[in-house]
Amino acid sequence: MDDATASDTQPRTPSPLDVPCRRPASYSDALLACAAAVERRSILHSIDNLRGYPWIRERIEAGALAVHGWWFDLDDGRLWATHPETGAFLPVESA
Repeated sequence: MDDATASDTQPRTPSPLDVPCRRPASYSDALLACAAAVERRSILHSIDNLRGYPWIRERIEAGALAVHGWWFDLDDGRLWATHPETGAFLPVESA
């Protein structure tokens, strides 16, 4: 496997923006923050898995397909989307 192919299938390092930094007020708040982090990491892992399929990777490289990850925060009703290059979750702003 050449370097370009190997790096395409390696998981991304999570960004500090993957989970909003809040100091938990209680143990239950800490558990909710952990759950959110696991949910978001799962989405990034799924995107990495999709990119591992040759026919998907070829279409992404050709610009014929874009893969996005979305996460809905049930706690505050906000939608978050992955940044296409960094994988960081950013809030989707309404138009």
